[in-house]
Amino acid sequence: MPKKEKYHFDITYDRKELKKHISAIAYREARRVTGPIYDVLITELLEDGLTYTAKHFQTEINTEDEYFRENVIRDRLMDQPTLLFDIYDKCRMAEKMALLPNYEGLHHTFNLLHQVILKLQTPQNLKYDWLLQDILQIVTKIGEKLGPKSRLSDQPLCYIYFSYAKILSDRFGKHKTSIKYYDMAMKLAVDRNWLAEVRYLKREGYSKLTQEVARMKAKSLLELSRLTMSTDMDRALSFNRKALLILSEGGRTANQADIIGTLLTSAEIYVEEKHYRLANKILEDVENELKFLAPSKYDPMMSLRLALSKAISLLNLSDEKQSMQYFLKALVLSRQLGRKEHEAKAMLNLGKLQELSNQKPWAKASFKKAIQFYSAVGDIQNYRRSTYVLADTMCHSLFPLILDLIKGSRQFCHRYILRRWKNQMQPFWFCGTMDKLYNSKDDLNCLVHENIVSEVGTALVEI
Repeated sequence: MPKKEKYHFDITYDRKELKKHISAIAYREARRVTGPIYDVLITELLEDGLTYTAKHFQTEINTEDEYFRENVIRDRLMDQPTLLFDIYDKCRMAEKMALLPNYEGLHHTFNLLHQVILKLQTPQNLKYDWLLQDILQIVTKIGEKLGPKSRLSDQPLCYIYFSYAKILSDRFGKHKTSIKYYDMAMKLAVDRNWLAEVRYLKREGYSKLTQEVARMKAKSLLELSRLTMSTDMDRALSFNRKALLILSEGGRTANQADIIGTLLTSAEIYVEEKHYRLANKILEDVENELKFLAPSKYDPMMSLRLALSKAISLLNLSDEKQSMQYFLKALVLSRQLGRKEHEAKAMLNLGKLQELSNQKPWAKASFKKAIQFYSAVGDIQNYRRSTYVLADTMCHSLFPLILDLIKGSRQFCHRYILRRWKNQMQPFWFCGTMDKLYNSKDDLNCLVHENIVSEVGTALVEI
């Protein structure tokens, strides 16, 4: 059996001896223990002459108090002393380095501030994203003012600008401002082999920072294009061309997926503008690009957008057979991906194709499906458009029959009823009282009935 080790402890009760082994607590440490921690830290900063950091710390404390009081946040920074003191110490040292003569410590300043930002970007600290946004805003202003003073600060400043630009575009939708900071980051990163962590299609990896900045800037330009599409198509196309140029300069192979997305957006704009030949030409290029796209970068949404835009273009270029094939493909993909808005758009345009092919029952069914989908996704404009097209189709199918009935009638009142019905039908898409007309078993009897109020309600008469 192994021998048991014996331990010997010397126990003393001599107060003088005990005092020798107790280190006296510093005044600042004692103050941190006793006083409100935020007030103590502000006092320490002011005692050290770090007024800039003290001012911003006070601002963030006030912001946190307001957010906590209004239940915007649940966790306060003081609840995590380790994180609080880490941020405090780095910010404190950052200002001290910035105060050194001849900007000697400026690169240390931005390195420390970048470390604070990285700390707040970790998953466990995402609950303090409000603080991250404020710190990024403060640091970018410092960088714009002092950054050019030190070339050694280029790398941390580049990452700071890039992080701030992403927040502006992704969270706040301030794409114009984000493009400014993407440009500033690109200017610092050009000809440098700095890496950026990227996440694409749920895959993590690394790429050159310049490529990632270019990709994100192009994304902001495309978003600007989408936002201006309804008001200024020429400007939207201009944003698309800029995005395509940026991505092409960054390397066609590396940015092939984003180039395809940009081309698809351009084609969709041309479709909206009814330039179907131009749209079709771009979509042919997209089809060729997809053949050479790496499987790891493929997104099924590319095929869905391609099929839908191609179908609409071919429909308006009178190629009904090819258009039908692409519509069916778009429907299959939209159902697989659960994209109701794309399925609704496909149904609406498929109904138009079926109407042209004199398949009116099928067209009505497609329009009704489109109405259901647009209602589900809350797209009021397209909901009304689909309702209008459905009613227009039904009018065209019923009106000749009504005229045939009136031709054989010698009663003037029949013509009066028809005229009144036509006038009342004009604003039908603004009210929901036409369901009875659609669901009526005897459409002709319903439409030529003298007492139309009893069939569809008083709303139509009042319009």
